[in-house]
Amino acid sequence: MSSTSNAPDQPPPAPIPTYVHGLAGSGASVAALALLYPLDQLRTLQQLGTVSTKASSESQRKYGRTIGQLIDAFEQEGTDGMYRGLTPALVTLSVSNFIFFFTYQAMRAALAKKRPRNASGARETLDNLSASTVAGVLNVLATNPLWLASIRMRRDAHAAQKGAAAKAAAAEAAGDIPPAGG
Repeated sequence: MSSTSNAPDQPPPAPIPTYVHGLAGSGASVAALALLYPLDQLRTLQQLGTVSTKASSESQRKYGRTIGQLIDAFEQEGTDGMYRGLTPALVTLSVSNFIFFFTYQAMRAALAKKRPRNASGARETLDNLSASTVAGVLNVLATNPLWLASIRMRRDAHAAQKGAAAKAAAAEAAGDIPPAGG
């Protein structure tokens, strides 16, 4: 006779620790941002006014509007420019999502102790809404300074890179240094 997971003689599986939910949410968000960071950087560069909000006609014809804008930005900024500021963004996002998922799961567990499951075996909608609201508020309060610092670091890195490029171009034009590759 085979045993099943619903057998009455087996104890229920141990609940997953709250910090595991935080780590899972944090890890998933870091992976997603690392993959999609150039799109976020494109948005940031467009807000700073350093890249066009429209794709060149050639890029748009070949790739469509959004991909064309992304390709144009890669051509203008280079790969380094499109990944500039990735580290502070990853750190901030990982902290932010850890706080959210940890708090959300802790709140759900606390609410579950106070209220039994409903007739269908699910948690009450109000419990989930309450837990996510508290988690979201705590997340914003705790990580807003990190987000501000991350955005300022990205902006400053972009300005420093553009300033260094302008100085090099001016020095080259003045004949102080030979042109690159020459």
